Amino acid sequence: TAIPKATGGTWTCTFDDEFDGTTLNAQNWSPITSAQWAPLNNGACYTTSPDNISVSGGYLNLTVRKEAAPFTCTLPANYLVTTQYTAGEVASTGKFSQAYGRFAVRASFPAATVAGLQSSLWMFPSSTSIYGNWPLSGEIDIAEWYSAYPDRAIPYLHYNYDAKTVNASTGTNVVTNNYCVINNVNAFHEYAVEWTTSAITITFDGLSTMQTWR
Repeated sequence: TAIPKATGGTWTCTFDDEFDGTTLNAQNWSPITSAQWAPLNNGACYTTSPDNISVSGGYLNLTVRKEAAPFTCTLPANYLVTTQYTAGEVASTGKFSQAYGRFAVRASFPAATVAGLQSSLWMFPSSTSIYGNWPLSGEIDIAEWYSAYPDRAIPYLHYNYDAKTVNASTGTNVVTNNYCVINNVNAFHEYAVEWTTSAITITFDGLSTMQTWR
């Protein structure tokens, strides 16, 4: 489907995955594991297990699980921690990167409301260590969902201090909007960002959530 640009014309598709197979497309994605570079987020150990990452029926399924018993999770530098939770994460790191454009995901967040869950649709810089430069890393979080706030999705921008977007009362960057209420987060919605040389515009189902000018 041709998607119009706000400045005229239409967007050209450069990357697409419909998850129409039965396994993760290794040309597009890599599983992210705790041993590789992910921390123990929310107490969960990231694995490549099909219990945590699976593809079927046109869907990519990322699942967090409470396992039958505590186990040892290996973090970078062979640092060992004990947890009872596993989770799944995938990234296009080293396979696809692009500055500027329209990036869109159709996604369904969990219906569960138990405490401690987080699901995120993120974009990371391809040329920097995200943890070495975090939180001012250039990370663009299209949507973050928390079970503590199950009725909304939260966009968040990580960037260096910018006088044009600073909150004068606090002297800090304006980085997020916490008021994007979603009608039934368990249904599929489109979460998108349009990134140009002059602005970053994040939309949920075509409705603008915020705009940050350079």
